[in-house]
Amino acid sequence: MRFPLFSKGVVPNVAAIAGYGEVNVRVQCAGQAVSPGDIIIADENGVVVVPADAAADVLERTRRLLDTEHVLQEKLRGGATIGELIDVDRVFASTFDYQSRALKRDD
Repeated sequence: MRFPLFSKGVVPNVAAIAGYGEVNVRVQCAGQAVSPGDIIIADENGVVVVPADAAADVLERTRRLLDTEHVLQEKLRGGATIGELIDVDRVFASTFDYQSRALKRDD
């Protein structure tokens, strides 16, 4: 039918009319609640449910993330390394400091 379809499994139904069902009610898909008005975003990597009341915030945060990614891509094209862009020395220092504190024992 030429539209995307995402399925975690198949559940055959019998051919009996048991009512017409309901419209605009909360449902669950693979354990994820989906309410009327929620936005469903899907691609080959997965499916995301954005609650209607969070849509504006998610959109704004997504735009900021994309802007940041575009800046990073330009810097990479200009010769910067990923290590320089994420300040890898600071990341490693923080990681190893956390590990040493986690392993420290109060003897």
